Amino acid sequence: MFKIPFIDPHETLCHSYNVVRTTIEISQNTPLPSHLDIPILQDAHMPTHVLAVIDTPIPSEPLQSPPIIFPILAPINAELFATRFHKDITSNSSHLAAPGSTMPIPFWNEETQQMVVTLPVIRLCVPHPPSMPLLLLFGLGLHRQYELPPSSPQTSPTGSSASSLRSNSPNRRRSSNARNPQGISTNLLVTYLLPLPVIEEYPAASAMAQTMEEVCEGQELERRIRFNHGLWRNVLSLAPKHIEIIDTVRMAWNITSEARRIRERLKDVGFLS
Repeated sequence: MFKIPFIDPHETLCHSYNVVRTTIEISQNTPLPSHLDIPILQDAHMPTHVLAVIDTPIPSEPLQSPPIIFPILAPINAELFATRFHKDITSNSSHLAAPGSTMPIPFWNEETQQMVVTLPVIRLCVPHPPSMPLLLLFGLGLHRQYELPPSSPQTSPTGSSASSLRSNSPNRRRSSNARNPQGISTNLLVTYLLPLPVIEEYPAASAMAQTMEEVCEGQELERRIRFNHGLWRNVLSLAPKHIEIIDTVRMAWNITSEARRIRERLKDVGFLS
C-alpha cells in the first residue's frame, strides 16, 4: 500500500528549512512583531522570512474584546516564493531583502540557551490557514526530497492516477508552463486530499465521488470537505504558477463536493440518518 511519507506538512515545511516549528499567541488588536527569533535544527539552508498566516485581517479600529489568534508560522525563501506564486507579498513587509542579499545567520541566544535565526515576519491573510503549509510545501517544490521512486502503473495506482490527472483532466487550463519544465509532481499531493481507494477509481469521476462517500465514515467526509475547499480557496488566492498543482487541487475539490452531494441525497431519501 502507498505510504504517505510525511504526516504533518507544517512540521515537514519547517524541517525543510532546518528550523523548529514555532507558535506565537497574539491579540487580534496587536500588530505582529516585525521579527522573530526561530530556533534552528542545524545551520544549513536557512529561510529568509517567516509567514504569519492568519484568516482575519487586522481590524481598522481596536475591538473591545479582541480574540486571541495563533498565526501559523511558515518559513519561506522570499525569492523562491516570488518565482512560484503570483501572489505579491512585498506589500505586507518592509523587510524584504533585495535579490542576492546575504542569508540570515544563526546565532546563540543567551536568554533561551539555543541557536536561533532572526527572521522578518510577513503577515499573510488567506481563506484557510490550516492548509497553507501543504500548499507551500508543494508550491515551493520542497516535497521532492520525500517522493518515492516511480513505480509501474500495475504496482502503483497512485502514481499512475496522479500523473494522468493532469494530462487527461477535461477542465485542464492552458498555460505557458503546462509542460512543467521544473518537474513539479503532484503524485504525493493527491494522496493528502483523497483516500487511496478513491484515487484508484480514476478517471471515472462519478465512481471516485461514490467511493469517497462510502469510505469516508462519520465526520471524515466533513473534515475533507473543509480541508479541500479551504485549500482550493488558498490556491485561488495565492495563484501557484504550476498548473499541475491547480489542476490536482481543483479535481480533488470537485470530487469531494460531489461526494457531499451524494451523501445529502442519501439522507434526503432516508438511507442515512
